[in-house]
Amino acid sequence: MREQKAFDTGVAAGFFLALAAWAGNWLITPMSHPDVTPLRHTLVVAQAVICLAIALFLFLKKRPRASSAPAV
Repeated sequence: MREQKAFDTGVAAGFFLALAAWAGNWLITPMSHPDVTPLRHTLVVAQAVICLAIALFLFLKKRPRASSAPAV
């Protein structure tokens, strides 16, 4: 059961990372949408930042903690 939860967390992190990458792609291709409004630009930047933060949170939460005991 624990492996499935780790897998699900990884998939969710990948999903949010993909959404952040999609927003980043939209931001670096301004010629594809010349009539963009400032509100849409702001919302896409917010999408990129929020999705990246969620993906990083899920990824760092999934990683195993380092042991405080020194390896001998």
